[in-house]
Amino acid sequence: SDSDCTAGNVCTSNACVAAVGSPPAAVVAISAGFHIASVSGGEFALVNDCLSGADCRIDYLDSLSQLVVHFAASTPSGGAEPYTYSWDVKGDGNYVSGSNTYNASGYVSAAILTIHLRVTDSNGISSEPVTKTLTLTGG
Repeated sequence: SDSDCTAGNVCTSNACVAAVGSPPAAVVAISAGFHIASVSGGEFALVNDCLSGADCRIDYLDSLSQLVVHFAASTPSGGAEPYTYSWDVKGDGNYVSGSNTYNASGYVSAAILTIHLRVTDSNGISSEPVTKTLTLTGG
């Protein structure tokens, strides 16, 4: 075990060897969030824009096929700039790389959708996915 090695050495499976270089830097957690920045197309009521950790709801009065939902990430905390953003707006685990905003369209019927955002810093460290539910009613 490492306790069997002298100071400055690292224990491997069969020997103690001199540690080389600096110890790795502590990993800093990245915190992220998002909300609906705007909605366009047809008549709708934005019931909840998913700010403050809430889920999102849009009551739509026209054809949902005209609906465009504009999501915006809040400024991440932790990690090192610049950040990259990956969005999964179908809830299928397939993330699309993009910027801190994402426009989703093509909804054709009332649905409950799961939206995920993952933020990665310049060191390649990613946030836990932020997940919110988008409920579309009407159409």
